[in-house]
Amino acid sequence: MPESACLAGTQTRIRELAEHIVERAQQQGSLRPDLTPEDLAFVVWSHGCVTEATHAIAPDAWRRHLYLPLDGFRTDRAHPLPAPPLTEEQLHRAMTSLGGNGACGV
Repeated sequence: MPESACLAGTQTRIRELAEHIVERAQQQGSLRPDLTPEDLAFVVWSHGCVTEATHAIAPDAWRRHLYLPLDGFRTDRAHPLPAPPLTEEQLHRAMTSLGGNGACGV
């Protein structure tokens, strides 16, 4: 996520937790082996945009748009992905390229 002095410690902790969750789920065999913490961060970030865009129009739409990627994370639904995952630096650059504090930013 974009850097923020007031959130630096929290962002580090969130990243550590995400890495731990991804690793455990992959070891358990329930999460596709090619999913990275950067993939997860990008999905969470983009889901915030969906939620913000639909909250006044269809307040429960976020539920559908959360289940779609969650289903795709499962090992039994995994197919080869067409491109490599973003690196941590690419994720950071992508998030900050939109301002990092706009409608979908943090």
